[in-house]
Amino acid sequence: MRNHFLIFVFTFLSLNIMAQNINSISDGNTKFSADLYKHIKSKPINQFYSPISITSALAMTYAGASGETLKQMSKTLYFSTNQDELHKSYEMLFKKLTDNSSEGVILKIANSLWLQENMKINTQYLSITDKYYNAGVIPTNFIADPEKSRITINNWVEKNTENKIQDLLPDGSIHSQTRMVLVNAIYFKARWDKVFDKNQNTSEVFYVFKTCQTKATFMNNHINSSYYEDNQLSIAEIPYADRNQSLIIILPKENYGLEEIEKIFEKGLIETYFEKMEEKRITLSIPKFKTESTYELQEQLSKMGMPIAFTNNADFSGITGDRSLAIDKVIHKAYIDVNEEGTEAAAATAVTMRKTAMLLDEVKFKADHPFIYLIRDNETNTILFVGRLMDPNQ
Repeated sequence: MRNHFLIFVFTFLSLNIMAQNINSISDGNTKFSADLYKHIKSKPINQFYSPISITSALAMTYAGASGETLKQMSKTLYFSTNQDELHKSYEMLFKKLTDNSSEGVILKIANSLWLQENMKINTQYLSITDKYYNAGVIPTNFIADPEKSRITINNWVEKNTENKIQDLLPDGSIHSQTRMVLVNAIYFKARWDKVFDKNQNTSEVFYVFKTCQTKATFMNNHINSSYYEDNQLSIAEIPYADRNQSLIIILPKENYGLEEIEKIFEKGLIETYFEKMEEKRITLSIPKFKTESTYELQEQLSKMGMPIAFTNNADFSGITGDRSLAIDKVIHKAYIDVNEEGTEAAAATAVTMRKTAMLLDEVKFKADHPFIYLIRDNETNTILFVGRLMDPNQ
């Protein structure tokens, strides 16, 4: 009896620690989502990115960081300075996220490490990336054939995103000074908990700017789901099959009030609104849209607080035993298709390193002007994707 009790206590404590570690990663990911949004929102165009993909690729890089480089990356990415704890937490999060896949929902995450042939690298670093990120080493000859290396990595990304992310690494992004590339790929496909009937689609106005309007195809439905509204905004949660993941739309009350809502999101206050959401009967009308975005994030990440990682003063001695590597580029590409059946989304991030993601009150929710949207894993509160829709036809 005593042994059974001890096993129960140990299991309970282990699960509690695991939950705390996952929450820590998810909370940091949410804060990073908001910080990055500030730095990429400047142009009034559709935006879409996967914060968990970006932070996962950079977490593998962070495993080799030391000194001031580690401090800056830790602050910018909201990473624990306890490396062992951080990487274990990512392993737990990946497992939890992919375990949430079910009938009607596919969520896949893959990592890889591409290394210059015959390059000396710390076995401890390789052990971390293999054990916690399942990123086995793929020997590559960047020096002799950088273009072939680029194409090979792009092919890997295409395969792991069901061909949705193509040409992640553009021409010239891999060169003879490249020594290592760390890649994360995430793929998500989910059917709505209650699919939209195409026969109910309507063609209506979407209010882009005061001086610009466009016609868009709107999908219409009635659902029971979480909802919140006040004088400034309304939020609707649209669940996918099994309700483990949802599309969350944060809609300004005013047609041209996106800027004020962006301030709320950027300040990291949006979680407080989620807590206020209540079950309602929602008359739903949302635009059908498809978006693809590509970013090179060196400038943004530098401004956010980790400039040293991109300079010759970078310290990634945990990778090679010396300070011979720096981050060259952080390239991110993301894709989303929201239609009557559900949502398909994919993203990939490459960090290239060079030498020195009952009856209810009825309410109406019509997203006919610019809005922010998220795809969130509800079990872990992890934001998988973030987007801004300015024009469904863009």
